[in-house]
Amino acid sequence: MLMFALNVNAQLKVNKLESSTKILAKVGMGYDIPMADLADRFGGNMNFHIGLERLSASNWIISSDFTYRFGSDVREDVLSGFRLSTGQFLAADGLPADAFLRSRGASLRVSLGKVIGLHAKSPQSGIRLDIGGGILSHYIRVQDENQAIDQVFNEYEKVYDRLTRGFAVTEYIGYQYLSTDGNLNFNIGFEFNQAFTSGVRTVDFTTNELSPTGRKDFMSGIKITWLLPLYSDSTGEQIYY
Repeated sequence: MLMFALNVNAQLKVNKLESSTKILAKVGMGYDIPMADLADRFGGNMNFHIGLERLSASNWIISSDFTYRFGSDVREDVLSGFRLSTGQFLAADGLPADAFLRSRGASLRVSLGKVIGLHAKSPQSGIRLDIGGGILSHYIRVQDENQAIDQVFNEYEKVYDRLTRGFAVTEYIGYQYLSTDGNLNFNIGFEFNQAFTSGVRTVDFTTNELSPTGRKDFMSGIKITWLLPLYSDSTGEQIYY
């Protein structure tokens, strides 16, 4: 009987670890697929993100992060009026030159989240749900390594970038794992963005019309984030006796 009681007590010591409030830095990457109006302008793009978050002992999360997006699939040719029949451009020296269009974007947001714990040994690991809001922007970058095409550089460079900006709502669902020894911490899941944007430039020079308003720039994708503990109010593995 005594041996049975000792075994039960030992099992309770292992399985009832205490959650703690943590401050975490985060860095990660992902891949987004544009939808709605954004799909007419860009194809899929990669992203990198960094940020900070506070995970409470009750598994509530307040976080902020910055995301930078980039890609090479641009579906709106802002330089079509300058192209030769070969698809190249006439450089300042009178010779054909190449230039490429690239997608670029960034977002800054604040989110509120919750971890639904699934593991007794790691109570701050489990299903993670987040919702947030912030600012999203994107533009077309003209990549001309030699800057030989005078028509689209210097004072004209911003004329063709179609810079767009607006408020965005973000949702995330995924799985988070925080090891008890703090050596392995990450989350992986799906993120959904709905941005309601307008063109920042006054006039679209390729159409000679006012920059569009009321755009719906949506995207969804997968992301993985590594979490780096900066602070914890726990002095170690706290155990209920």
